[in-house]
Amino acid sequence: MGANNCIQRHQIRNADQFIISLQCSHYTLRSDYCMNHTAMKSIKLTTLPLEINSAMLAYEFFKPLGNLEVEEVWALALGPSLKSLRAKMIFRGSVSSCLVHPREIFRFALTENASNLILAHNHPSQETNPSTEDLKMTNQLIMVGRLIEIPLLDHLIITRKAFVSLREAKWCEF
Repeated sequence: MGANNCIQRHQIRNADQFIISLQCSHYTLRSDYCMNHTAMKSIKLTTLPLEINSAMLAYEFFKPLGNLEVEEVWALALGPSLKSLRAKMIFRGSVSSCLVHPREIFRFALTENASNLILAHNHPSQETNPSTEDLKMTNQLIMVGRLIEIPLLDHLIITRKAFVSLREAKWCEF
């Protein structure tokens, strides 16, 4: 499932907004951009829900993030059998950082009635190693997820050509 299998569409909504849809075989990535740099993005599944049961499948799902020029943090809500429910951009930062608040991530998970959660964010620097802030945030999210019984299953860092699963690389104890 790469960019070659996708169709990109642009639509002008009005003078201040435009929509970009990236339609792939399994999902639609829809981005609503406003000229004042606020963005609202979500991935709405267009076919039957995907079962995301490995870091590689999660990476394939979030691979388009690797091409972004600023950091974005996305959450993927999963049902009890790891079927994807919905993905949403939770935070958008700058070239080198993005402030993340657990309450916003878990508000999304609760709204979607998620049983599990996967987090992904890109590093525009193309460095796959997590920063100290990445690890601190991930450990905090793991603790909150345990407390409210919506476990964080993994956190992926994505670049143009690679990714790292903090679970598989054992950067954090999930």
